[in-house]
Amino acid sequence: MAVDTANKRYSFIEIDLPFVRMFAVPDGTIDLADRQQFLMKYSGISFSGGAAVFTPRLPLLGVG
Repeated sequence: MAVDTANKRYSFIEIDLPFVRMFAVPDGTIDLADRQQFLMKYSGISFSGGAAVFTPRLPLLGVG
């Protein structure tokens, strides 16, 4: 997890100091990292990184 951009540094500071509000550096786009930083979350790890979905298979009872 590299903190290699100004936006990642600012969002990391917001974790420890929640009363300090730092917005994303304007770059012409509003992407997922900018939205995460607006919610005061770390923008270096994407919210949509991946999810495991488990759907249990239930036996069919009394069908017929």
